[in-house]
Amino acid sequence: MEEIQSDYARILEENVIMREEIDMLKAVTAKQSKEMETMKTTILDLQTRSMRGNVLFHNIKEEKEERSEQKVRKALAENKYERKVS
Repeated sequence: MEEIQSDYARILEENVIMREEIDMLKAVTAKQSKEMETMKTTILDLQTRSMRGNVLFHNIKEEKEERSEQKVRKALAENKYERKVS
């Protein structure tokens, strides 16, 4: 009987320790989740800022060794693109 009581007491102590560890892990996980959301927001902000000045041209075929600026100037000079107002 004494051995059973001793095992029971040991199990209770382990249970308390494990619950404390679980609570600590939950706190760490919550903190990391918050940090990850902050990083995602920061990355999205940086991506959109870097794209802010980009201009997209469609229907211009790509070629090896092409000179993009010249192709765009030529397409604009030929008036292939009309300004679309949203």
